[in-house]
Amino acid sequence: MDTIQFIQDKENITKHEAIKKAENLIGNGKQAVIAQQLGFQELSIRQQIFAQHKPINMQSTRNLLLLLTACGLLVSCEKRKSWDLPPNMLFLQVKKDGAPLPDSLLSSIKVFYWKDGKKVNRPAANLTDSTLISPGTRYLGDKFGGQGLLASFYIGPGYEYYFEFPDGDIGTLQVEADSLSAEEGRKHRCFCRNPFTQVRFNGKVAPETSDIKEPGGKPIFLLEK
Repeated sequence: MDTIQFIQDKENITKHEAIKKAENLIGNGKQAVIAQQLGFQELSIRQQIFAQHKPINMQSTRNLLLLLTACGLLVSCEKRKSWDLPPNMLFLQVKKDGAPLPDSLLSSIKVFYWKDGKKVNRPAANLTDSTLISPGTRYLGDKFGGQGLLASFYIGPGYEYYFEFPDGDIGTLQVEADSLSAEEGRKHRCFCRNPFTQVRFNGKVAPETSDIKEPGGKPIFLLEK
């Protein structure tokens, strides 16, 4: 998107009006460079601009380049509004007999799901992660150690996930999530477009734990073995 198109879209005006607005914003002597760089098809308008404002000095050119860069950044921000939110992360606290699972066991938990008859136990091959879930300390730091915390970017709606615990137990997990617009997501506590609405472990709804809080306000769901 060029500068004039950006002004035209933002102000809901004609291209000719956008050109005139750009002239007022930039000042005498700079609009000729705009016309030249954007390559308008309206040749008569371009010729009028060239005729009215010449020559162009180096300071004007430098200022214009700064303006074009700023406009480019604004356009880039406008385009990113639909995807600029980070993916949601699922946080789980695992307890056995009422006590958090030790950190030494958390890293041994394996998660997989079935897709098209094939067992999937890791993210896509082009990603560096080799497991679908990790101890929460990887993302939140050591101060969250000893609290049975797990975290995953890769668990989401659409599949039933199987948790293989070190003692041989296998649990099942299902996740439901909402779908928000970018604007709604920025206002949500998850700061994402797919907040989790429900987590079920072994068929039972997993409540949010009251033991610990994620610094950003994301929910932490409690899994009781």
